[in-house]
Amino acid sequence: MRGSKILLAGIIGLMLVPQTAVSAAKSSVARYQARYAKLNKRKVDAETLNTEGALSENYRLDQLAYLNYYRSLFKLPPVKLKAADNRAAQTTAEVMAAICANPFVNQHGLPQRKRPKKISRANWRLAKEISYISNLDFTSGEASAGDIITDMVTDKYNLTGADTGHRAWLLSPKLTTVGLGAAYGKNDYRYSVIKVINGNDYYRRIKVKTVLYPSSCFPVQLAKGRNIYWSIYLVNKRIKKLPKIYIYDLTTRKKYKASRVSNHSRSWYGYFRTIITYKPGKTPLKAGHHYKVVAKKLVTYKFVLFDQNPND
Repeated sequence: MRGSKILLAGIIGLMLVPQTAVSAAKSSVARYQARYAKLNKRKVDAETLNTEGALSENYRLDQLAYLNYYRSLFKLPPVKLKAADNRAAQTTAEVMAAICANPFVNQHGLPQRKRPKKISRANWRLAKEISYISNLDFTSGEASAGDIITDMVTDKYNLTGADTGHRAWLLSPKLTTVGLGAAYGKNDYRYSVIKVINGNDYYRRIKVKTVLYPSSCFPVQLAKGRNIYWSIYLVNKRIKKLPKIYIYDLTTRKKYKASRVSNHSRSWYGYFRTIITYKPGKTPLKAGHHYKVVAKKLVTYKFVLFDQNPND
């Protein structure tokens, strides 16, 4: 009888998604798909990245559009470009490109190299400082402006593993402005710099205090992948223990256990007091399916996956 009670409780907990929720999700999905369709997906390389010897302003605007599209998925306010930070980020990217910084080694603070004579002391000092307070991305060959942002949001190439630090900074509710820079080295790597740490942002009053990845209506392309971790970010609450996390597919009424749950709250990425990351385990992730995440004694929420490239 005990087994029957547990089974019945599980079925009750996995009731079909209400039709009103399905209708609301379809409307939101259509809006997100339309917005994504307008983003510039043109690939650029070492020959087309610059305009008249300088990083194209359109490239920066394209990157900003991608960043704000992704932030909108989490109901986060848009951020703006800051001219001074653009210049600093560009100098930093050019310095890393000039020395062909090792793309497989953490380059925050440029710890592996001494200053080459061809780089001024001022620029070297600036690059060391800015690289320390920025998201860095190293991409070989051609890529769109948005590819760089997508890599940082999914954080699937994070050299430090599962902490999702790049994502946390880009999805920080406190983030107000960014500085963007990019340059190619002779090794055909594009060195991308996104300055994300601004002193005054820490004190900013915010409305969104919980950022859940994935959440709400979410692109399946950002949720599934070998090295993509899901995350729970809390601004005001500090969690020291590891919660037990379960994912429910409300469409098929099946339950799955999260894997590789870890706590990175000591890092303070994005000014979050709690950073929990995990993988969805054996959960099949399909566009159109509704899901529920239960992190015991922490948070419970629902989301639906959608295809942001329905015509591909």
